[in-house]
Amino acid sequence: MSRNLKHIPLLQTVLLLLLLLSTVCLLQFSTDTQTIRTPTLPDKPTETSQTHKHPTQSRDRFLSYQPPGNGWNNQRIALEHAVVFSRLLNRTLLVPPMAPHLPGKRYRGQGPNDPYTGYKVYNELSSDQLIPMDSIIDFTRLSQLIQVRASTGSHPEFLRSLSGLSWSRVCHSSGYGLWMDRSPRGEREEEMVSFQTFHVMSDWLSKCSEERKEFERGVKRPFLRFLLDELSETEEDIIYFEEGTLFGIDFRFQELQDAVTAQTWIAESIKYHPQIVHIADNVERYLLAENAKGYNAVHVRRNDRNSKYSKEFWLK
Repeated sequence: MSRNLKHIPLLQTVLLLLLLLSTVCLLQFSTDTQTIRTPTLPDKPTETSQTHKHPTQSRDRFLSYQPPGNGWNNQRIALEHAVVFSRLLNRTLLVPPMAPHLPGKRYRGQGPNDPYTGYKVYNELSSDQLIPMDSIIDFTRLSQLIQVRASTGSHPEFLRSLSGLSWSRVCHSSGYGLWMDRSPRGEREEEMVSFQTFHVMSDWLSKCSEERKEFERGVKRPFLRFLLDELSETEEDIIYFEEGTLFGIDFRFQELQDAVTAQTWIAESIKYHPQIVHIADNVERYLLAENAKGYNAVHVRRNDRNSKYSKEFWLK
């Protein structure tokens, strides 16, 4: 049976989110239930760069992605999918840095108005506006699950540093369909796949131009792509997920136990860096000390501030 991969929060505390200067960005999608189809795609949807001698001389195979930008939780969700995909495809994960939310908000006023092009905002940020992900996430723990490396510098610098590798570029938008771990085996699984429903995320229809053409040729019927069937035999050095599409995807498994296993990978392997946990513990002890005066807190989302209620309303 196909099962959704549910995102498991790393730590359910407001303190950690405040320390990371992050805001949960809950996106509202207009939905439309459609039937699933399998797309007609080329054997390898790749774009291979010109190759030359690379300094590492390594035959490691990598996986990386365009960060979605926007808030911490958007970036965390993309990382979770990247970890699961790297494990399934047996590739070393190259993790881009984290972008704080506030610089992204400032840049957004100068860039595209589409909230789902936050990755373009991310690409405008310089290295001194980004935080290496191994300063946020415990990579020592994560490396027990997969081979993982944190990249530094801006995203254009990151892409240039890997220009000597051959690339397989993948773009699958939540506006056109969903991922499954593999194709169905046998009549039972084929029947289950035929009953899958898909909720079109219409705000994502601006992504993945080649896929959009296929979508329109199919009279706008969403389709599946099978991760292992499509990418497990990829020969290119790096599989790269474009346009921030690892955030917000619908990824399903044929078997319930496989979905549970992937959830366990996320829950047990993606943890905050010990230094962040240590700081949060110190703050908690300070706030809960016997002589503490107590505190009040309220979390107001950016979208709430732009609603009919004014800033003064929330501060009353």
